[in-house]
Order: sequence, then structure tokens, then C-alpha cells
Amino acid sequence: RIGTALKLDSSTFQVVRYRTNIADSRNIGFEGFAELDWLKLIHKNAKQKLSTFVNLSLISANYVTPGSVYENNSVEFVPKIIFRTGITYTIKKFSATFQYSYTDDQFSDATNAVTAPSAIYGLIPAYSISDLSASYTHKKFGINAGINNLLNAKYFTRRAEGYPGPGIIPADPINFYVTLRYTF
Repeated sequence: RIGTALKLDSSTFQVVRYRTNIADSRNIGFEGFAELDWLKLIHKNAKQKLSTFVNLSLISANYVTPGSVYENNSVEFVPKIIFRTGITYTIKKFSATFQYSYTDDQFSDATNAVTAPSAIYGLIPAYSISDLSASYTHKKFGINAGINNLLNAKYFTRRAEGYPGPGIIPADPINFYVTLRYTF
């Protein structure tokens, strides 16, 4: 498996990220998805829709090369748990959806460093976000709108070596969008 490891640079004596063939890895996991329309469950001919969904991924990804310094370490950028759930309500041409997402913590390098002075490598903490979206269609016109990161969660998913500088790259704060459409 090609991955990122920490290595001492012999000329500068600084720890740097080094991309190389790390070791053999084994990835084992489960992913499941389910959706249920509660109103159709109660009344088969319901004209409205109230559905919930859940998506769960459980992943075990480890380096397995015997004798390797990385043996039994977690593979970088592989969270153990990814969980998404939400609810959608639809009536005629209007629909609204709320979604919640959780991503477990993960390492950014094969050494599984938790922290580092430069912040180029280390643990990426678990985070959760919520989104809200809605759409309405009338004849040839439509509007979609939504709010991403509804609760303005502070989190990050990447670490950078260069621009805009070494360290974490924060995720987007709360933001919204509106899209108008016309079908020809």
C-alpha cells in the first residue's frame, strides 16, 4: 500500500512526510443502507411521503506486514465509522430533507501520530454535521435551497504541507445556497 510516513530528513534534520510503499494492508468492512416511507407503511395510497434513511459503514483497515514498524497501525484517512441518517417530507411538488452525518476520527499518516508541532500530520478528530434542504417545482419553474453545516460545526478533514501554510484546513462554516431553474 502506498502511504505517507514520517521520516527524518538527513540534510535538514527535520521530520518530513514521505510517500512510499508502506506495507501490506487489510481492509474489511460493512456498509448497509435502509429507507422506510412511514406514511406508505400506514396507508398504501398516501399522497404525501415521510421517509427516513440510515447509512452505516464500519471499516477496519490496518497494516499487516509482519515485522513492519507499521504492523497493526490504522491505514491513514480511513475512519472506523461513517454514519448518515435523515428524514424527508414530500407533499405534491414540495420536498424538504434534514440529514445528519458523523465521521469517526482518523489518522493522516501511517505512523498514527496523534499530534505534531507542525500540524502537518496527526489525528483528524471525529466530526458531525447537519444539513437542511428543500425544493419546490411549479410547471417549468423550480427552486432548490439549502443550508449546509446547519449548526455551524467547527471541524477539519485535511492537513496541508504548503499553501495556505502547514496545518489543518478548516471545513466550510454554515452556508446556504439557492438555485432557480427553468426547464425549456
